[in-house]
Amino acid sequence: MRGVSFDLQRFAGERTMPATQRRRRRARQQGQVGHSADLVSALSFLAAAVTVSTVGPRMVGSFAGWAAMLWTEGSTAFVQVGPLPLLGQGGRIAGMAVITTGAVAAGVAILVGVAQTGFVLTAQGLTPQLSRINPLAGLQRLFSRQALVEFGKSVLKLGAITLAAYGPVFALFRKLEADNGPGSLPALGGDTLHTVATLLYRAAAVFLVVGALDFAFQRWTTEQGLRMTRVEFQEEMKEEEGDPDLRARRRRRQRELARRRMLADVRHADVVLTNPTHVAVALRYDQATMSAPVVLAKGSGSMAERIRAVARTAGVMIVENPPLARALHASVPLGQRIPAELYKAVAEVLAFVWRVRGRL
Repeated sequence: MRGVSFDLQRFAGERTMPATQRRRRRARQQGQVGHSADLVSALSFLAAAVTVSTVGPRMVGSFAGWAAMLWTEGSTAFVQVGPLPLLGQGGRIAGMAVITTGAVAAGVAILVGVAQTGFVLTAQGLTPQLSRINPLAGLQRLFSRQALVEFGKSVLKLGAITLAAYGPVFALFRKLEADNGPGSLPALGGDTLHTVATLLYRAAAVFLVVGALDFAFQRWTTEQGLRMTRVEFQEEMKEEEGDPDLRARRRRRQRELARRRMLADVRHADVVLTNPTHVAVALRYDQATMSAPVVLAKGSGSMAERIRAVARTAGVMIVENPPLARALHASVPLGQRIPAELYKAVAEVLAFVWRVRGRL
């Protein structure tokens, strides 16, 4: 039977690993955040349509009154008021409508953009890059999957908006052809306003559908672009967490320092309980500052021997009490008070030590 061989190098080069948090942060700093401009446009159109529908009638009435006055009393008004003030009045009415609608739409666009990506400020797009003027790179971008998707979206949006706008615009033109004269200006203004609002609502609906699909596609594309090869993932993790050998050496160093501090504390103990050779536990109790005896040091095997050696050097009494030594070693963490169920047994040992030391 022939064996099956695998090209591990090939698999190592495939982007099968999810992006690390470090890679995501770096991509975000460079502006690589999945978002849809069509979704921003959709809600901007919707905000503009609502503004036109609510604020527009009052402004249309003002503009229609100005236009009717200009139609009927234009020559007299031009002489009495002057052409610039008269035209400026109409310009202010029209300008206020445009500025109000534009400000609302721009505010909504900013909020939707922030909602999609958060606050991302980067100068990456302003940094000169030679790849942008490379003809070969330009051709690759021209026929890339992203370019085809953008082209398809443009065709879809153009066709949908054309179909949506045809009926209202055609109806408005027929009304404009049929109505004339100053008396018809308010009606024509209202019809025009209704047509503009209808077009904005329909454009918002088209862009909302396209934008929702585009948003999902952009997020998926961004996530795929951030995926990493196994080698890149290992390098990222190494940089994020540090070299494994260095981490191991730091942990060994920390454990050694902790052992040294623990052995130094044995010199301040009142008693060391032993098993007699396998386990050693050093206890200290200060009636003035402690509510219960505290485990200063503990260990088994070679560490128990080192605790006993330090205790002998420091003149700390060593008491053999296997059951109590094993219970303390197994149940009391280093630096913690002994449990209430061991008070009596430990008190008897301390009383014995203090009698020997002449403290009782």
